[in-house]
Amino acid sequence: MKDEPPSTGLPDPADTLRVLPDPAGTLRALLRARFDLPLTPRLVPPLFLGFTVLAGVGGVAAIVAAFSTAFWLGLLALVTVPFLVLGAIALVRIFGELALAMIQVTEDVAGIAVRFPRLESTIDDVASVVPRLNFIRLLSGTRER
Repeated sequence: MKDEPPSTGLPDPADTLRVLPDPAGTLRALLRARFDLPLTPRLVPPLFLGFTVLAGVGGVAAIVAAFSTAFWLGLLALVTVPFLVLGAIALVRIFGELALAMIQVTEDVAGIAVRFPRLESTIDDVASVVPRLNFIRLLSGTRER
């Protein structure tokens, strides 16, 4: 039997790495009437992949359309369209990661709330011990001379 390190009570960092479930579970979660399963982490990667493909196809179509209109316009499109497509993909990626980060923060705050059920009373106890700061009254009110 191996000696295991003592438990600190904190969650294991390896548990925070999630593996996305199968697509059938995503479809089931999408069609559920209850909102007990988080759907956004399952939808962001395929939506990003779909947008990336559509942006690439749209960019190629824009370059072909520009060349069919005028040669100089095609050259201009050949220079500018890839930057526009990459910028759009980067923005979608940033917003997708922002959505996932907001969900992670929400889960972390919920975990903190579960671990500290009496946080309000603890803060009140600490506040009753801390001495009052008289200079705050001087800064906020009128000065006595």
